[in-house]
Amino acid sequence: QVGTITTDDDISAVTFDGTNLSVTESGTTLSADLSDLEESADITANTNAITSNDADITALQNDKEDTANKSTDVALGTSDVAFP
Repeated sequence: QVGTITTDDDISAVTFDGTNLSVTESGTTLSADLSDLEESADITANTNAITSNDADITALQNDKEDTANKSTDVALGTSDVAFP
């Protein structure tokens, strides 16, 4: 038994208005407010954080020393381009 429904009749209507889900069976309509399940603001915040982290990681990668400048000469003096 669900609510006042005691027999297994066919569901005659189901509606969803974006917030409320309603199911009608045996002339009785049961509704559920699903607004508490709405998480678009949280999803947006996470997406923004991911985008920011991605940009930070990319910036760190761009700041890495260029291995193409790697030198086998250990006496580079004051070079700020080549590194041993």
